[in-house]
Amino acid sequence: MNPINLVCTNTTRFIIPMLFSNSNYIKILNKDFIDSYSFDYYEPIYDNKIIIVRSNEEIPKTDHILISTYKRQNQYCFVYNVPDNFKKDYEYILRGKCHLISKIYYNVLLKFWNETEIFLTIKYNPIREMYRVTE
Repeated sequence: MNPINLVCTNTTRFIIPMLFSNSNYIKILNKDFIDSYSFDYYEPIYDNKIIIVRSNEEIPKTDHILISTYKRQNQYCFVYNVPDNFKKDYEYILRGKCHLISKIYYNVLLKFWNETEIFLTIKYNPIREMYRVTE
């Protein structure tokens, strides 16, 4: 699967792998997964967090501690901090400078997507990321 072909946010393509160093997309992007975001326009306390949205209340099995949950409409939102070891990579992705991400994070991306090479020239789109989580 190519992350560029997904109909989803760049957070799903390039940021949620930060939370799943021991899993790949097949386990995460299942029928209950809706999308993920780096902020929620209606919940500004979650700016610069990783928000995974699912159709059920089952907590995603990440490598990191869940810091909050909330429900909007019939969707469940799970909030995580950006892992400390990937904060620079996170900033590069937000600024559309994916070519500057660390080799370590690049390898995490490859592993998550089961790829040998990932095309990293997509620009981050903050308007798409501000999408209100709705049904």
